[in-house]
Parts: sequence; C-alpha cells; structure tokens
Amino acid sequence: MRNKKIKKIVSVGCSHMFGSEIRGEGKICRVNDRHPHLTFAGKVAEVLGCEHEDLSEPGGSNTYIRETAVEHLVGNVNADTTLYLIGWTTYSRHYFYAEDPNTGEEIKYHWAQGVEPGGPSEEFGTDFTLLFDYFKLYMTNDEDGRRRRMNDTVLLSNMFAHRKVPYVMLSSCSTWMPQDFEEHHPKIGRKWKKFFPWNNYYEPYGSFVEKMRDKRPETFSSSLHGNEIAHKNYAIGLRNFIKELYFEENK
Repeated sequence: MRNKKIKKIVSVGCSHMFGSEIRGEGKICRVNDRHPHLTFAGKVAEVLGCEHEDLSEPGGSNTYIRETAVEHLVGNVNADTTLYLIGWTTYSRHYFYAEDPNTGEEIKYHWAQGVEPGGPSEEFGTDFTLLFDYFKLYMTNDEDGRRRRMNDTVLLSNMFAHRKVPYVMLSSCSTWMPQDFEEHHPKIGRKWKKFFPWNNYYEPYGSFVEKMRDKRPETFSSSLHGNEIAHKNYAIGLRNFIKELYFEENK
C-alpha cells in the first residue's frame, strides 16, 4: 500500500547515483544529460509512485553530498512528505570553486584521487598543481577519510531524525567494514557505533558497486560504472528495504 505521506524522493550522491555510463560502455551522462528514471533511485521512485528529484553529481564528494542534502532540506517546505536517499561515496574527494573563463562565474569543480592538474589547469587557465598536491597530501589518508565520512553520515542522519524527515542511506562505493566499529580503530572505533543510523542504512557492509559487480560483472564499464541492468537489479532490494521501512501499512 502506498504511503500517503511520502510523495517525493530526493536522491543525492556521486556518479553512481547519478547514473554515469548508464546507457552503456563509454556513453557518459553529463550533468545536463540526466536520465534519472533509469537509475536505481529513479526506478525505486517509479515503483513506489513518487516524484523523483536527483541532485547527484559525477565526482561529488561526501562533503558535497552532505551539504547539498542540508541545503535542500532547509528550503524544502514539503520535507515531511519527502524521502531523502543518500548514496555515500569514496572519501578521497573534495571540491573547490574556480572562475569559468567563458562566463566569469564561479563554478564548482569536483576533485577525486588520481585526477591530475593538467586538464583543469588548461580548462580554467589557472595552474592548480599546488592545490592538487595539497589534496593528494591531506585528502587521501584512508583512516582520516573514514572518520570524515563517519562524521558526515552521523551528522546528516541526526539532522533528518531531529526534523522527523524520512531518509535512507547506502554506500554507492567504498563499503563500511566491521573493523571500522571496533574499539581499537585509531580514527573511528566503537564510540561511533551507537550513533550510526543502522535502521536507515541499506546493507551497511555492502555497496552498489561491490554487490552488483560481483553478481553481474558484465554490467559494469572499465571505469566501474554500472549500466541500466545493474541499476535495475540493485533497485529491487533497495525498494523492498524502503517499502518495509516507510510504506508498509503498519508503519
């Protein structure tokens, strides 16, 4: 039975939630070429009879995901009828603003580990070598990155809970590991475990990429982006999780 309260799903994530290459190997969806109805978030919304708004961006960091969700929530007058679907990503990412040489406007550039400064420097007419060296030095530590992602997860989930707004979180890539919640972990450990949103987190020790690539490796491109088949199959379990959490008659 359709939950009368939830009328819209807002999804926020990186390229996996966005659906990069969802049309096949090498056919990359850009921000101005969205196909949200083909993604697992879009398919879940369709089955549940909800409107779907996707705010994901390829290369988006966890900081971007958290900030975008909060900014949308603050301005959402229908927050009580909106379900936020949050797809956390890898932690070796960041973003910065740069001036568009064509328009003079400041635009957001998403940096991820492995990105070299040559392309962006040429695109914007500014040498980003030192900035990228800083990112590589301070944004790629595994333990610190997991701590930062844990902070983002706990802070955003507590905001949703405090505002009594429906939400579901998942790992698009980079799974949580059991040792992340063990007492001896130098950066996270058991002290975080009681704050982690277990009830609202879909398969905490799994991820979209890991799960679907193991089952159907042929549905993923060389850049580890799943096609429509991968999204369709992942949507089944996610849909059932959301239905049980928010759409059953006894909820």
